[in-house]
Amino acid sequence: MTRSITADFQQVNHLVYEIPNNKYAHNPWNYAPEFLKVFGDVRVHVGGKAVLDCVLLGSPRPKVCWLFNDDKMRFSDVQVEDTADICRLTIPYVMPYHFGKH
Repeated sequence: MTRSITADFQQVNHLVYEIPNNKYAHNPWNYAPEFLKVFGDVRVHVGGKAVLDCVLLGSPRPKVCWLFNDDKMRFSDVQVEDTADICRLTIPYVMPYHFGKH
């Protein structure tokens, strides 16, 4: 017994874009930054590794500036990653001068 499958195909001449649901969006291509995830308190011993992550959306893509005790961070021994939606601050070897509010 042979079974056959019949399907109808149509040509589609348009694209569909999925836009993140953002409560601040007025224009779907420009909307205010919104944090979807922020890091909480991180406690690390001297010599340990600290990783701080946040996830944010916005269009155009927001510029991220990490702060330390309310001033722009100026450590040379930290790593900052800024991808499409994740911002990550990594302190590979925590020293006492890293202790504070980030």
